[in-house]
Amino acid sequence: MNTQITTIASNLAQVGSLIISALALTVSAITWFKDKNKQKMNLGVNFDDDLLADTESKALFIKMHFINNSTISTTIYNLKMLNEHEQPFNDSTNNKYPVAQGDVIPLEIKVRDFLDVPNYKSTVLPLKSCTLPLTIQPYSSYTGYFAFYFEGQDSYIMKFKEKNSIIIQTTQGNILHPLDTSVRSYKVFKNLSLDVKPYCFYNKKKLRIARTKATIDRIKGKIEGLWLYIW
Repeated sequence: MNTQITTIASNLAQVGSLIISALALTVSAITWFKDKNKQKMNLGVNFDDDLLADTESKALFIKMHFINNSTISTTIYNLKMLNEHEQPFNDSTNNKYPVAQGDVIPLEIKVRDFLDVPNYKSTVLPLKSCTLPLTIQPYSSYTGYFAFYFEGQDSYIMKFKEKNSIIIQTTQGNILHPLDTSVRSYKVFKNLSLDVKPYCFYNKKKLRIARTKATIDRIKGKIEGLWLYIW
């Protein structure tokens, strides 16, 4: 009888030990996956709707906001505006700066709103535009004006144009962010309505979806072109 009790107790102890080991392994796996996910790209992007245009400097100033909600740093090495068809803007041969239209000007320029016409009320801010590359440390944010190059009066035209987009090239991947100044959202805090535009966060999953969609669009375009050629 005592032998049976001892055997049962020993078996229960072994089962308990296995359960504890399994729970410990599960907790370790969950912790590992959480830490792994925190190390992935998680970049929040936002911008102010009030754009500034300087036709003399040939610059469109956009105040960009970035949040790096990850345990690793992210470097933005290029920004480029695209038109409503997600294509680069037509470029000229006599550019003022060594960049194409829609690219970030690689110089610190005084931020102002200026149109070279009589009686135009210009606005000058005590700031200069940001240059690239830009490194955002883990769990930190960055805000600044970026100057995008546009010839002639195009910077003023782009100030009011909707449905453009911007490519954000980073060390973690490329982001296509909508630059629609008509999109606004509101949030109510205790009967006080505030104009709040939420951040759009980008991670590796979103980047994979975007790349897949772009590939499908290119294939569809080639098939349609081939079909038109045949007929």
